[in-house]
Amino acid sequence: IELDGQQIEDAGEGEVLRLQASEGVPLRLGVYGFDADGDRLHWQVAGLPRGMQFVPAADGSRAELVWVPDQFSAQDSNAGSAGVWRFELRASDGVASFVRNVEIAVANVNQAPRILPLPLQLVQEGMTVGFTVRAIDPDNDALRLSLVRDGSTPEGVHFDAASGYFEWTPGLGTVDNATATQRAFVFTFQASDGIDTVTQQVQVRVFDVNRPPVLQVSNHAVLLGNTLTVPVVLGSGAGGGIVAHDPDGEAQSAALAISFHGLPEGAVFDSASGLLSWTPGPGQIGDSVVGVTVSDGYNTRSATFVLRVVADAQAQAPRIVVSTTP
Repeated sequence: IELDGQQIEDAGEGEVLRLQASEGVPLRLGVYGFDADGDRLHWQVAGLPRGMQFVPAADGSRAELVWVPDQFSAQDSNAGSAGVWRFELRASDGVASFVRNVEIAVANVNQAPRILPLPLQLVQEGMTVGFTVRAIDPDNDALRLSLVRDGSTPEGVHFDAASGYFEWTPGLGTVDNATATQRAFVFTFQASDGIDTVTQQVQVRVFDVNRPPVLQVSNHAVLLGNTLTVPVVLGSGAGGGIVAHDPDGEAQSAALAISFHGLPEGAVFDSASGLLSWTPGPGQIGDSVVGVTVSDGYNTRSATFVLRVVADAQAQAPRIVVSTTP
């Protein structure tokens, strides 16, 4: 008897020849026989393991058995015990015969799990992206899924390890649209069968959703002959003047374009200093309605405010009226 080209000891009639094998590793067993009378031997096999090939020689001098245990051979069996495979080999000259019982114990060779690839995921700021990560194991081992979280993992990411479901709603400030229109995030998922761990990356591309600028105005009054100065602030600033702000960021706020229409004669807006100045003349007493528009290049916001000119300070002062009933 030879195992993989090396002679091994014959267990003998009535005994069991016990061999070792591993999943995925080829095994070649050669059994030689002869007949004292020179008769040709006829070979038979019973209980052949799944996938094993039985090849008797044409001259009857030997039989060869070739087997590559599959990935489930360590879990299955034809002998009632996981990984144990038994078969019977018989040679006969037509009158007498000999039998050899062979038992092969197959050791498990772990097959690494695999995470099924996912395509590029696209989502807009403020919208929700969701997908399910699926993994398979060639050995049918139980798998544990996880999301690898690190410093680049954005806030608000949810991953359910039991179902493999991933969900994320990127905030409206995820993409800095001062420098880009989109931003890519790479999420790494792991699958482990307790022995081997594999990873798979999924890219999520977030597209910018431009937010319109915010415009705040207030009414102003000036005494005839005095100069009115109204600060125009681009960005986060105190009230009292005109404040234009872009929610997408301070850089975007600084780049806002602001314009006025309906300014009274003599009123000037200096963009360098950010001041709207006006010294009204004698014929400009009363209210002037002024419009202002701010744009970020995509969206605009407009508002109106009143510039009031009074002849004396008392005209602008609040009055208290007391009404009595007789």
